[in-house]
Amino acid sequence: MFPYLVKDLTDSNVYEINPDATKRLINALEYNVPQGKMVCALVTVGFYKAIEDPAKLTNENIHLANILGWCVQLLHSTFLMTDDITDSSKTRRGSPCWYLSEKVGLNCITDAAWIENLIYAILQKYFSKHRCYVPSIELFQETRKKMLLGQTLDMICTQNGVPQLNRFDMNLYKCIVNLKTGTLFSLPVKLAMHMASRGNEVLYKEVCKISLDLGHYLQVQNDFMDCFGDSNLTGKCGSDIEDGKCSWVIVQALQRASQTQRNILRNNYGKGGSENIAAVLSIYEDLKLPNIYGIFEEKTCARIGSDIEKLMSDELQHRFFRNFLNSIYKRQS
Repeated sequence: MFPYLVKDLTDSNVYEINPDATKRLINALEYNVPQGKMVCALVTVGFYKAIEDPAKLTNENIHLANILGWCVQLLHSTFLMTDDITDSSKTRRGSPCWYLSEKVGLNCITDAAWIENLIYAILQKYFSKHRCYVPSIELFQETRKKMLLGQTLDMICTQNGVPQLNRFDMNLYKCIVNLKTGTLFSLPVKLAMHMASRGNEVLYKEVCKISLDLGHYLQVQNDFMDCFGDSNLTGKCGSDIEDGKCSWVIVQALQRASQTQRNILRNNYGKGGSENIAAVLSIYEDLKLPNIYGIFEEKTCARIGSDIEKLMSDELQHRFFRNFLNSIYKRQS
């Protein structure tokens, strides 16, 4: 659907811009949006199908659900585009980051703003007469606000280029993750519920809890793969150590490190030299963090699986979340 959606927007009067600006917008969209696993976009459509009245699963409604899914992907993509600048990342989804592309640079910020604005143009074009129109707008705005707050917390963990390791703990980490990842992952299921005709307050709370837990699990996986993953599989060169990120891995290390090990981490974490990165990774290995991660993954999957069993009464909803949990278990990319 993506080429159709791009053509529909750029050929219509949604944006009255000249051909050069249109070409740039199309390039930015095609380079950044239909990439990666698109988990949240697919969840939008999948969960809508799981909760909608079968009699209302028409081609038109499924078409609209797909459009909502692309709106979620647009939001996620704009966040990654600007996040890559903040983190000085080099690659994203196996390709150079957009801001490193020829003649882009910091103009990436404007491109990201254009793409985010498209979300509301799309919602107005396709959903202005739908009951989910206003709730969807509010959800996108609330999600973006929380993601920005999470990004702000993430940034102030490093001051003047120095990570504030004394502030790194699991409470801070969970707060950042819930705002940045948990909020984004709960967005598609909330959108699906607003679009469907069978949503209710009880289901809404159950779904939000499981979604936040899955979002946290996904982020911990990303943090672990940043340090220990294969870049050929992840499509991204890990940079959490040199960027001084408050990640699950460094928090676990600080909880277990001796004073000597903490001093080594303090002297090397947040620095980009190969010797610095190697010193940090050596501490991680000494603390057996890959084994600790394995234990975490097993316990987390068991707990989320138990919650799905207890909270999801509808078979389709139960199957949806169970299948999703199984699909990300022990993922390597």
